[in-house]
Amino acid sequence: MTKTATPKQTKITVSKLSHRLSRNGWISYNCELRKGRTCLAAIDQEGCGGDERVSWNNTEHYLLIHHWILDNQRDFWRQYEVETINYMVELGHKSLKDSWKEKAELVKKYNLWEKLAKKNPKSWSEAREIQQQLGFSDDMVGAWTTVYVENKLGDKYYD
Repeated sequence: MTKTATPKQTKITVSKLSHRLSRNGWISYNCELRKGRTCLAAIDQEGCGGDERVSWNNTEHYLLIHHWILDNQRDFWRQYEVETINYMVELGHKSLKDSWKEKAELVKKYNLWEKLAKKNPKSWSEAREIQQQLGFSDDMVGAWTTVYVENKLGDKYYD
């Protein structure tokens, strides 16, 4: 009997990444999310902010990525959100008091994240429901990939 990998055991990589700086200053990219040699999804970001398209071949691949992000990328996403709040304070767009409130809300969100990560959706729409409960207005797979790519390439363009 063969044992299938669970999302916690799965290693998903961003590969075939190509990128450019768009006219309006956004990083535009396309890439694949892969498990070994298998392409699970292709992502294309036009560089106009939040306009990424996620193409996947089958629901099983999409759900594997969905669970992998929920199981393995929680700390990456939490750090991104905290850094974003701190940056808004630094820029003067948010008060320190407001940032404390937002960070307290993040604690609630990540408690919910742990609970929802245990759910086992069987369809894309069920996965999107979970993602929306966590505050992802856009597809979580595309949003995660954009943050990952921008963190990886941001210094190249924004130094």
